[in-house]
Amino acid sequence: MLKKLILGYALLLSAGCISFAQAQSPLSRGSFSTPPDTNKINAWWHWMSGYITKDGITKDLEAMNAQGIHSATILNIDRLKNLEGNPQVKFGSPEWYEMFRFAIAEAKRLGMTIGTSNCDGWSESGGPWLKPENSMKQYIWRKTFINGGRHVTVKLNEPVGLQNFYKDDRILAYQSAGANSFDLAHPSTKLNGVAIGDTVTDGSPVSVMECKPGTIIDLTFGKAFTAEKIEIATNRIRTSAAKDVAHFNLLAGNNENDLHQIAVIDVPVNNEVFSISIPRTTAAVYRLELPKDKPQPKTIEIGDVALLGKDEVGDYHPAIGHLLTKTVTSEGQRLQQFYEDVPGMPKAEPVGDVIDVTDKVQNGILKWKAPAGNWTILRFGFTTTGRTNHPASKEGEGLECDKMDTTALNLHYHSFPEKLIKEAGSDAGKTFEYFLVDSWECMLQNWTDNFEHEFEKRRGYSMIPYLPVLCGEVVKDVPSSEAFLHDYRSTIADLIGEYYFKHLADLCHRSGMKFYGEGIYGGVIYPPLDILKAYKYFDVPMTEFWARWNAVDTPYVYVPSGVMNHNLVSHAAFLYHKPVLGAESYTGLALYSDSPWDIKLYGDNVFAQGVNQVFLHSYVHQPNERKPGLTLGVYGLTFNRHNTWWPFAGSYFKEQARMQYLLQHSDATPQVLIYQGDEMPFDQFRPASNLLSEAITYNYCNWDILLNHLSVKDGKLWLDNQSSFVFLILPDEKLDLRTLERIAQLVEQGATVYGRKPQTTFTLKDKAVNDQKLTTLADSIFDKDYGKGHFYPLDALKSSGIVPDVQLKGIGQNGLLTLHKRAGTTEIYELTNTDNFKPVSFEAGFVVGDKTPSSWDAETGEVTNPGIYTQQSGTTWLPVTLRPKQSLFYVFEAGAGDKAHIQTIQDQAGHTLFPSADNQVVPMPSASINSAGQLTISNPKGGVYRMVTSQEKSIDISLRAAQRISLDTAADIKLESEPDVKVTDMKLHSFTDATDAAIKYYSGVARYTIDVDLPESFFGNGKIIQLKIPRFGAAAGITCNDRSVGDIWEPNFPLNITALVHPGKNTLVIRAVNPWRNRIIGDFVQPRGDKNVFTTSTLQAVNDPAAIPVIDKTSKLLSSGLSAPIEIISFDQIDLTNKL
Repeated sequence: MLKKLILGYALLLSAGCISFAQAQSPLSRGSFSTPPDTNKINAWWHWMSGYITKDGITKDLEAMNAQGIHSATILNIDRLKNLEGNPQVKFGSPEWYEMFRFAIAEAKRLGMTIGTSNCDGWSESGGPWLKPENSMKQYIWRKTFINGGRHVTVKLNEPVGLQNFYKDDRILAYQSAGANSFDLAHPSTKLNGVAIGDTVTDGSPVSVMECKPGTIIDLTFGKAFTAEKIEIATNRIRTSAAKDVAHFNLLAGNNENDLHQIAVIDVPVNNEVFSISIPRTTAAVYRLELPKDKPQPKTIEIGDVALLGKDEVGDYHPAIGHLLTKTVTSEGQRLQQFYEDVPGMPKAEPVGDVIDVTDKVQNGILKWKAPAGNWTILRFGFTTTGRTNHPASKEGEGLECDKMDTTALNLHYHSFPEKLIKEAGSDAGKTFEYFLVDSWECMLQNWTDNFEHEFEKRRGYSMIPYLPVLCGEVVKDVPSSEAFLHDYRSTIADLIGEYYFKHLADLCHRSGMKFYGEGIYGGVIYPPLDILKAYKYFDVPMTEFWARWNAVDTPYVYVPSGVMNHNLVSHAAFLYHKPVLGAESYTGLALYSDSPWDIKLYGDNVFAQGVNQVFLHSYVHQPNERKPGLTLGVYGLTFNRHNTWWPFAGSYFKEQARMQYLLQHSDATPQVLIYQGDEMPFDQFRPASNLLSEAITYNYCNWDILLNHLSVKDGKLWLDNQSSFVFLILPDEKLDLRTLERIAQLVEQGATVYGRKPQTTFTLKDKAVNDQKLTTLADSIFDKDYGKGHFYPLDALKSSGIVPDVQLKGIGQNGLLTLHKRAGTTEIYELTNTDNFKPVSFEAGFVVGDKTPSSWDAETGEVTNPGIYTQQSGTTWLPVTLRPKQSLFYVFEAGAGDKAHIQTIQDQAGHTLFPSADNQVVPMPSASINSAGQLTISNPKGGVYRMVTSQEKSIDISLRAAQRISLDTAADIKLESEPDVKVTDMKLHSFTDATDAAIKYYSGVARYTIDVDLPESFFGNGKIIQLKIPRFGAAAGITCNDRSVGDIWEPNFPLNITALVHPGKNTLVIRAVNPWRNRIIGDFVQPRGDKNVFTTSTLQAVNDPAAIPVIDKTSKLLSSGLSAPIEIISFDQIDLTNKL
């Protein structure tokens, strides 16, 4: 069977994986060269701390428009304080709304669009209009212990709520071991001498006391108390941030002034209960202190403390490991924590029958005829999480809305987004186009008012008997309790997906607005969510990527980062047919040291993974002309009009727009589908490198896709009858029964599946029965033909016969970024050289049948047809040479007609250069065919070659080596930002070599006038003349003989000046610009008083006031100006058209 399977794959791949893209406009060369507005890049436009002016708004938008930015997203945030001379506009005031309306009007004038964050700050959906009852919620509890066999009347202590908000949900009773000695003693508690009630002695780790080095916790008993053990529960919500150990001293004595040390305790801050024996001690006062003279975490969150007898356990002592993570109370450190067994946990003692006594409680007093025995009364309710939108202004900050309650979201939407719509008037839904949610930073939520009802509706059973599991107990047994916890997390996921993301999208759409956003990425630090399905609701789903590097030394080096961290968004965009996938782009450090060349590969990396819409992070609003101005500090590069190289940025932004044109007009072509599994949560970053060989493309899918969007036709899996996959991978042994039943249907219809044999199910309802059904079904389909298909073991993947989309000779897959997309019947491939400094030459094979290739260069906007290629067995092979960091698109179109071309090339010694027979690929002449069918060939290195054409004609050519002129002296140099500073040294070297501080530390545009005499030999029929500038700072603009050559940001980019020069004297004017970094360093070295540059950047690499700045007076200066000789070269380009 495997032999037949491999042959089938080979046939499929030779024809290309079949896909029908959405209705797409045919690719237009004109639209590629000059992209429409909808394909231009966008920017996030941060309005900082009320420092907003109309003059600044106009200048910002005009500057964006001039450089090719089409849309700006307003995010009103608060990160600056007391900037002198800057009047503040308070958020939400009439003046603020006037600024908003003015921005809309100016954008409309310029033909731009505007979006806004849906609240003040960048995360998430909140404001002062929300009260605790409408906010994000968490469950909390208290236990009371009673003896039964009698009528009891007992006041139940209320759980510790936040912001004076607590609401009962359920009062439950269950038989247990009863109270321990610590409960019966009722100690009083002080924190640093101040009474704090029973916050850390209430048997609940959810009520937390934040402690710091030097903290003292005193436990005072009414009479001497004997302890032989101490238990300390930590509850650090951001547990993923660190794995700390807190070092406590335990003291005891008769009073607070008579204490002696009895133990030193090292407590892991890991959100578990730490239990340790201590010397048997009898005392009236026990003290826990965090000494400052020992290394300590910055904060230690204490959830519960109990002093106990030798054989006792505290009120919170769960038998289920990682309980706070599994209940979405605190973040996890590893995804495995949600399901793994933890060694060393106490023996499970299941509680007895759980009795609902809610109706027997009034005003917190239980009146109940309790059966005989010891009973635990669980008062279970909820409070707010206290999370607020951030970083918001004082006027705009408030609680985050409940993400599981549409009523709360309605209130929020009415209170701010709807006001913006009203203010925008007739421009709403037009110039004012969309609302944004930024990345989820409001942390966790695990309860809402209607949770019990929603749980039963979705899971098919009541959760009431299992509520004690959420509080550290075991109901029935550990496996049953773990299954309930899975169902509990699944319900949270359903509610957030449906009642927050979907409902917010619905609200936007009802208002005629679009919905953009990043949402929840998945993994251990977010609430559980069906991530893929949640992004279905966005009009423009978004991810984010950062551009951070070592800014201390140069040259800056891009280190390939592989799969982007938040990659599931791109998988969702493909599954749910979202043509635009946005990204918060180039988030980094405001160090004024970068250039387009430095950040390029960061963008290319995510383009290769599905992103096709850049949102610059960030353009910070500049209210005045103080430069470099306002920044986001450690959270954003400085894309704004005060950046020295901003006037030259349009060339780089246009390259990105051209790339976006192609990427937005095409669909991804993953070869393999992988089921993400039924676990909850799902990891946001699970590359398939451990499953598939290098460069095999894949897409994750979820239950919704598996059930509602997949079909089988001709042995292939089809997504909505548009895209096909060779096979499906099922990587997990634990699956819901419904999942395996659906897999069986697909296999029976002819699908091929690779996976592990399913062993057990997740959900609690009918678990024993479903486990048996799962096992029986797995036995019947695993490693067998089943219907028309087959379910192979996972380890058979290595024999699947699948090959990469792009086949390479002369370079490894990890040396390039590759991408394959499709527009109708047109195949689109992108290849990017990830080497920072070296060009690469290789051969690339594309499985496209007999389609005709063309090369689309996003940097120049030029489209040409390769003049050298060969087609073998449905694969087109081309020789490719890419400059450092260069990207090229190869487009293969049907019906374009085969153009006469070169198929083989030999050098003078008879060695075949192309196609390579031994994988030893070397640089060779380049050849192209223009729209008129003219085939030309050139090679600046020269050489003698024999070629065979597609018509089997032999052609011999001889190319002369290029002539070169090196220029190292200018006729004139002017510093445009410092016109009074005279440059007398006309040699081309870095300004940093100068002794004059005004030149040495200069940042800005330097205008070079360079005269050059070109000999007659440079000219002639077919000659190409190029200008190369190796070092110019961040960017440069060039004119030749008063005619524009263009702007460049790539070192040594080959500028074609053939049509602009003539024999004899020619004049070049090169305006080279360098970043602000050198001037900032100069002002540290030699302060200039009022002339010093102004910036709000801390010039640090981390958000810590104590951190050492990356830029200070000792920092390395960047090379500035034209710091190396420039070169003009002339070489032959031979027309072979008449020889074909």
